[in-house]
Amino acid sequence: NEYKSYLRIMYDSPQANFNIEVHTNSIKKTVNPLLKQVIFLTFLYNKKKSTKSRKVNETAHQICDVCYEFIKMARQMSKEVLDVEMELITACSNAEELYRDVLRKIDCDRRGDGDLLIDSMYQLVKSIAAILVIADKADVIQITKIKNQVELCLAQIENCSFIPQFEAIYSQLKENMTVLMEQIASRQKDVIDPRKKEDLASVRAMWNRCSKRLLTSSRVLLSHPHMESGKLNRKLVIEEIRGGLKKLQLTLSDGYTERQEKAGKLAASLESFDVNVAIAHTMSREQVLALQSKLSHITLDAKTIADSGSTREPRREQIHRICDECSQYLKLLYQGRLNDVEKDRLIERICKSTQDLRLYLKLATLDHIDDFYFLPHIPFYVLCTVAGEGARDKTQFRESEKEMLDHAQNLEIIARMACSLSLESYQTKMVRTANANMITLVHQVVQAMRSYNCSNKSESVKENMKVYKECWHKELSLLVEAVDEISPAEEFLYICEYHAKENVEQIEMILRTEGYYLDNHDRPRHWADLDQSVDALANRSSRFLSVVIEERQKYRDDLSKDPLMIALKEVVPESLRELKKICNDIVTYNKMRTNDLKLKCQEVMRQLSKVRLDFSKCRVRFDALLELYKAESDTTIMELKKHIAHNDTIVKIMVDMVGSLNSIIHDMETLESPDTWKIFTMKKIHELCTHVCALEQHIAELVRNCRNSNLKLDLHSYSGKLKEAAQAIEKASLLEEHVYTCYGRMFTTVLTAAKNIVMILPAVYKACQASLGKRKKSSKK
Repeated sequence: NEYKSYLRIMYDSPQANFNIEVHTNSIKKTVNPLLKQVIFLTFLYNKKKSTKSRKVNETAHQICDVCYEFIKMARQMSKEVLDVEMELITACSNAEELYRDVLRKIDCDRRGDGDLLIDSMYQLVKSIAAILVIADKADVIQITKIKNQVELCLAQIENCSFIPQFEAIYSQLKENMTVLMEQIASRQKDVIDPRKKEDLASVRAMWNRCSKRLLTSSRVLLSHPHMESGKLNRKLVIEEIRGGLKKLQLTLSDGYTERQEKAGKLAASLESFDVNVAIAHTMSREQVLALQSKLSHITLDAKTIADSGSTREPRREQIHRICDECSQYLKLLYQGRLNDVEKDRLIERICKSTQDLRLYLKLATLDHIDDFYFLPHIPFYVLCTVAGEGARDKTQFRESEKEMLDHAQNLEIIARMACSLSLESYQTKMVRTANANMITLVHQVVQAMRSYNCSNKSESVKENMKVYKECWHKELSLLVEAVDEISPAEEFLYICEYHAKENVEQIEMILRTEGYYLDNHDRPRHWADLDQSVDALANRSSRFLSVVIEERQKYRDDLSKDPLMIALKEVVPESLRELKKICNDIVTYNKMRTNDLKLKCQEVMRQLSKVRLDFSKCRVRFDALLELYKAESDTTIMELKKHIAHNDTIVKIMVDMVGSLNSIIHDMETLESPDTWKIFTMKKIHELCTHVCALEQHIAELVRNCRNSNLKLDLHSYSGKLKEAAQAIEKASLLEEHVYTCYGRMFTTVLTAAKNIVMILPAVYKACQASLGKRKKSSKK
């Protein structure tokens, strides 16, 4: 134990710090045992301060032998690797000189030479570390040589004019790339810095993405040399490969690629603002002004999100309102005319407003995600269909191409928006990487589509188009998965259900207008809008179900007997099939089944709402919370019923209170939609609040007549806790959107408050009885 503590101290000592940058695990694993032996030698010498023991000499000789073996291997390596020959020879000469110096000091028998010996041992280990760093440089030079060969092959591919010549060069490029990727993989495992690991991994992923694209785009260009889109396509692919090789060179030369923020900029600004606001009452005016400047940047970003196209009107209004409120509160704080209590209240309001702002910004971002990531592949397939028709309609192709580019740009903006509101660095990194790959690919896809539009019967063009279809589908799926991962599940389900309701309202409006048209014109109209709206509702519901299934699989392995999964896989999909069938009857066969369609839409919405409720219950472990509440409630009822025969008013109030709570919890257990919760449970919650007020009045009367100060404090405390719990239940019953977007929060709040009430009632009764007992004794005296 003494040696271990000494080892920890010595690792941080100036002697053990070599001032040599060790970049790889192999060097670290080689040097560390030697360094530990030297530290052990120091430990032995300090234990035997007066004389050098035999153990010290043995340990020193062992270290020297190992170091000499390294020097011999380095000498041999200098003959084989000519790139670092002179550096290795110089380092070996220095190490041999230190080795001989150490041997002389070991053999010296004079007192007081131990410190000089240990210093020399440290210098010897440092020289071995320097040799290993030079040897590692040889590996880097080897990778650089292979990279240069790859760049030479790329230049030859750019200049070749015939397919056989290209095939030969490409096969050579592929061989070089295989060797290079193996070297990079081993380097990636060995390197210590995680940022360099990421850069090396991205280079390997680049070649996996680009290898097929380079082959097919080059074949298209060589088959159709006058096709401008083919030239641009291959040029973009080669630029992407060269960008990866440039990143590799930067990583090997101990540099770094440009880093983006670890966490979302807006989320980090809000966190920092909350931390500073909490201590705002101790700040000077200059610091409060800096805080106002930070808030102005936050509100500018928040209002930009609010004013984006897909943000729904209620959320836009709330974001603007909260931003204005925060600015107004901070101005009041800056004026400095408030006392400490008023400042604390104002700071509490600001913190609550920023919490609400976070939620509304998340919901606004999810509005965009659900709109644009809903069916992200459609613009690509539309462009592919138009391009496959050939050069007949250039105008339509240009419009489809513009829609494709606009859609990709919107996906990029929304991905950045989602990253700006997340504090999870790993998830934001995944989204940014997928987003960058998608933006790089989209321009290549457009050029490939142009080639396909010009020559849709060419085999090389068809093969190129097939490769780009696979790549686009893969990259876009990765982006969608990354954005889904960064999006909170329950909030996303709320937004999805909200948008599904919009689809239902749109369907009902179409049915009303079409019914009016039929009544006045006696002939059917085109039902394209209805078909599109029903498809949107069905697809959105399917996405809703897929998200629930994915999230449910994270928390439960066996899903075969899960009632929620049965509803997801059987009940709701059956309703969606019937919905499409009714719509098909109306659109195709002109059958007037409008009422059936309305009823089926409402049924689908009820099922989605029920699924979201059940999913929230699973997420917050509703059953476990319910069992805890029921156990506490049964215990409390049994204790209270023992005293109910005494005709005690307080006991009767408490029993009625527990009955009201049980009724509220039963309604929550059988809840199917928030509307039924509001309609039927408000009366019961009002009864509960009435019982709590009556109990508070009785406690207040007991406090007035009680002379025991400790009992008074207990009764005051119990009264405050009962009132706080009842207010929490009443607040949950309002189901305000900005507080309870997720049902799980409502369930947790109500069950926790109800459990607190039933747990505290026996203690309240005992305190009341103790107060009454004290009062009777004092009156008798």
